[in-house]
Amino acid sequence: MSPLARTGDPATLKQMAQRVPAPVHRVVRTLVDAGHAAVVVGGAVRDMVLEVVPGDFDVATSATPEEVMAVFPRTVPTGLQHGTVTVVEPHVDVRHEAVEVTTFRTEGGYQDGRRPDHVAFVRELDEDLSRRDFTINAMALHLHPTPTLADPFGGVADLEAGLLRTVGNPDARFQEDGLRAVRAARFAAQLNLRAVDGLEDAMARALPVVQKVAAERFLQELRKLFEKAPSPSLGLRMMARTGLLAWMTPQAPVDLRSLDRPDQVPSKAPEARWAAWLWDGGRDTARKTLQRLKASAALQEDVGALCQAPRPEALAVATDAQLRQWVRKVGRARVPWLGALWATEGGNAVVERVEAVLAAGYLDGPHQLALDGHALQALTGAQGKALGELTRALLATLDQTPELNTPDALAALARSLCP
Repeated sequence: MSPLARTGDPATLKQMAQRVPAPVHRVVRTLVDAGHAAVVVGGAVRDMVLEVVPGDFDVATSATPEEVMAVFPRTVPTGLQHGTVTVVEPHVDVRHEAVEVTTFRTEGGYQDGRRPDHVAFVRELDEDLSRRDFTINAMALHLHPTPTLADPFGGVADLEAGLLRTVGNPDARFQEDGLRAVRAARFAAQLNLRAVDGLEDAMARALPVVQKVAAERFLQELRKLFEKAPSPSLGLRMMARTGLLAWMTPQAPVDLRSLDRPDQVPSKAPEARWAAWLWDGGRDTARKTLQRLKASAALQEDVGALCQAPRPEALAVATDAQLRQWVRKVGRARVPWLGALWATEGGNAVVERVEAVLAAGYLDGPHQLALDGHALQALTGAQGKALGELTRALLATLDQTPELNTPDALAALARSLCP
């Protein structure tokens, strides 16, 4: 019996319940004991069904926000307009002491394509699950009194069949929130799911709504795609087929050749995947794309630097001096990422050679010269522009012969360059 098929087995459900943190159990039990329905919902349930490590645990309840706050001594009204209250447990495990509890609700109207115009609190779980995006995210786990799985829209069956399906009409779901079309591509890649017939057509029709999505939210989905998906190209190709990618990055080419390499480690080098995607456009296009997405300055700089690296075959025939000059341009700390970027193109061997060359001697910049600027000025009389030219000449020489970076040898070299 497959792991998914076992979700109806009491022993399996008990094991799932045991994976839920104790504070979440206590919150659910307290609500149930007070006469309310309370369940674990969202991605954590999906992950437990798939037998992977769950992320955050969210609780949904039939209790109104006021009723939730009446049950618990310490709460924070973090989103009352949407029915969300954070319950704070003062006595155990700091990592899980805050539990988000949201009232069952329905949503009406999405004029801005991002947020519901209003919500209505309801008492039935199925009504709450019916507003969610995909069947695989529309499941709930009852913890008390007995662990049971609520799956009114067939999320387990879709996971077992490898299908991605919306809850209800896909056009309606995507028109409500433009980010859902992007999430569809990310879930397809992350969980290796195939879109059901008509889903991609609905994604394409949702483009006007997708265009209302804030760049930061788009970036967050792409970040999850690159960091969590075994094969990010599946998601990017889906976005390309539906027109979402061209709208998001109109000037950026899509290079998918090296995104899915099995020996990449996304959690350690997601920058390599960003660079593999944006490689063909070069440094400037990569940075413009990331600026459009409002990525951090650090990510722009890292990916831009990687996008100006030569291919492995060029570095393989470079001299030691050329390798040192290139590393100074790209950044020493980024060299290990190239093993992920170039994994199937002999890149690991090139990285090993680069590391060996650097170990034999490498200066990251003028600050590592054996003589500082004041000493060089006193020694040669060079100032301003002339001093800068001297520093660059010394670095170029040391790239070929790094062993000359001693005070005496550098002083003789500086005098020879400034007669």
